[in-house]
Amino acid sequence: MRNGMLLTVLLLLPFAWALQGLGNHGLWITFLVFMLLRSLTLGAFAWYLRRNDGWFTGRAH
Repeated sequence: MRNGMLLTVLLLLPFAWALQGLGNHGLWITFLVFMLLRSLTLGAFAWYLRRNDGWFTGRAH
């Protein structure tokens, strides 16, 4: 989960920078983009772990 959230933040930074001129609207759009990216990255990590049987064995590689 940590790696998924770090990836989300790295992907979000360009959006946040580009939307900073929109004031409060840009803040809310950035928040919505963050939630979308978070669901996609954590979903991808979950799919990968399920595919490789890494949920409870600790093997994520």
